[in-house]
Amino acid sequence: MKIQIILVEHDMEVVMDISDRIIAVDWGNIIAEGKPEEIQHNQKVIMAYLGQDEEDDPMGYKAWDK
Repeated sequence: MKIQIILVEHDMEVVMDISDRIIAVDWGNIIAEGKPEEIQHNQKVIMAYLGQDEEDDPMGYKAWDK
């Protein structure tokens, strides 16, 4: 049985742990869709949700490795 829910959450660790598929939204616009692993490495998501500087951490790994 598949259950679909809409979760509005900014704690990315929670989102990654419970989701099979994610749609990331920034200011009402969809910026990424896919599996948690794909979202985790999406530059638009990293910039919108984590504000990582690409030069310091181009793949956004620091923010996910808490």
